[in-house]
Amino acid sequence: MDVDHFSSINKYHRRVLVGLVSLSFVLLAGLYFLIPRASLAPETTKLLQDFVIKLFSAILGASFAAAAFVWFVPEKYKVPVVRVVYPHEIKKTLRDSLNGVTEFQFFGQTGGWTRAVTLPGLAEMANSQGLQVSVTITIIDPRDSALCKQYAQYRSSTKIRPPGPLLSGTFDWKEHSTKLELLSTIIAAYRWAYQEPRLQIHIALSHQFSVFRVDLTDKAAIVTQEDPRLPALVFDRESCHYASIRMDVQQKFAQSFKLPSVAGLDSSCFEDLDAKKAEDVLRALALNEASFTPADYEHIANTVKKPRNPYEV
Repeated sequence: MDVDHFSSINKYHRRVLVGLVSLSFVLLAGLYFLIPRASLAPETTKLLQDFVIKLFSAILGASFAAAAFVWFVPEKYKVPVVRVVYPHEIKKTLRDSLNGVTEFQFFGQTGGWTRAVTLPGLAEMANSQGLQVSVTITIIDPRDSALCKQYAQYRSSTKIRPPGPLLSGTFDWKEHSTKLELLSTIIAAYRWAYQEPRLQIHIALSHQFSVFRVDLTDKAAIVTQEDPRLPALVFDRESCHYASIRMDVQQKFAQSFKLPSVAGLDSSCFEDLDAKKAEDVLRALALNEASFTPADYEHIANTVKKPRNPYEV
């Protein structure tokens, strides 16, 4: 077993193991340094020493047994468990899950984290490690007004601000603002596909949404919720649930409407992106609406260029 595996062991179990070993040494110090110097009757001293020796032996034996299991039992005989990641660890867990991957799949709502953190992180990783990464992104279809309205009502109930720059001092989740968030993610994905050819990005638009989001790589599946104050669940590749989650995400992508590849778009639109170029991209994808204003396209362009990390709102 290597150090990487030891670091992957549940933190609580690591702390218990380290605590047992530490307690053993404390008892040993007490046995040889504290008890002999205490002003106790000989009978009491001997009784105390016998007790400490037995306790020390029991604790040390348990520690060695636990360590032997951790270090020497083959991985295939250990039952993988679902890991709970607490809110303050979610950002690091999501980032770390991208290292060295060749596949990333996302199923969620508006893709705020994907736009702000995942795609830049994948681009940097792929470029530095010389990897080709297959990326699929499945989000709500911005053309589905009823679904966008339903999602906006749900999102409003969470009282969480959007992961993008604000047009004004406040932001209300409405059908219209939900569409702007979705369109920002779509353009951001195309922009990264253009800027970093190592990312083979495919985008699909779904007519359903879940309260859960799945960030899935060839290493693990991470399930989160909109509220960054809630814990996440991590299913490692060896987990018995990983294959099912992977299949579910793939089926959702397969059942959704596929947008064309970046090769079918005018690449000049992604250079020095502004409101006019954002409008041109959406028109080419048949995703623009007559109700959209110049301010809306400006919002989209700014959100793409300066995305807000939803876990830092």
